[in-house]
Amino acid sequence: MRIQIANTYFGDFKVGRLHRLSFLGYTLLIVVLLSAFVIVSFFTIIGVEKLYGGDLTKAPKLIRYFLGIPYVITSATVIFALFTAGLNVTAKRARDIGLSGWYFVAGLIIISVLASIFISLFDSLSIGLLVGLLLVLIPGNIIN
Repeated sequence: MRIQIANTYFGDFKVGRLHRLSFLGYTLLIVVLLSAFVIVSFFTIIGVEKLYGGDLTKAPKLIRYFLGIPYVITSATVIFALFTAGLNVTAKRARDIGLSGWYFVAGLIIISVLASIFISLFDSLSIGLLVGLLLVLIPGNIIN
């Protein structure tokens, strides 16, 4: 079971398909893991601040001192892994619909970046949410 999950997230970059319910489950797992990471990071930063009296003027220096480079490397690794897993799951779902997986993902990234630059970040997130909902609602093999 663990090998299948890892293979779905990080393997078969050029092949593989995901049905609607599998896509929804894997996407929700990514969201839960990212949320847990953010919550743990938040409480870690709050803990370091409270450990030294809650002085907000000293907090950034203390956080850099106690968390520093290992925290940055761990954060970057976790975020990169979850981002890569999300792209792979999205590409597999696009393939199941009948679209070219990585071209679909590249187009989605370009549209989101352009929307965040020229419109707003909220609209960019709305586009991503709308595309995600469409990927869940469109049945497989509809475009052929």
